[in-house]
Amino acid sequence: MQSLRPLLRNVATSMHTEMPQELRGPVVMEWSRANKRGRPANPFLEGLCSDRAGHLYVTGAPHGRIFRISLDGQWTAIAEYDGEPDGQILHPNGERLRIAGYKQVSPPSTWQRGWLARC
Repeated sequence: MQSLRPLLRNVATSMHTEMPQELRGPVVMEWSRANKRGRPANPFLEGLCSDRAGHLYVTGAPHGRIFRISLDGQWTAIAEYDGEPDGQILHPNGERLRIAGYKQVSPPSTWQRGWLARC
């Protein structure tokens, strides 16, 4: 088998943003009771997608939160519910997100048409 090493090259990177401390945990929740023996857990980010304006959307699993990250690195929690979101996709009109989650719950009344969050 041929090595991939000759095809790889170093790429310079830098940090654009990080989750603000006030949006972090750690908290004890159903997920941490099952997976961390009841110890508090910080959120981990999954389900990346972006809109036409360049905002990045991420799920804060397993804390049940959806975040929007602006071009200048500002974080906004746009949805929070008793669930474990792990993916999302932006509707073609760019106004709503479809949220996929591990834990099936009823969506909050502020959402419309099931698992859709307004961007």
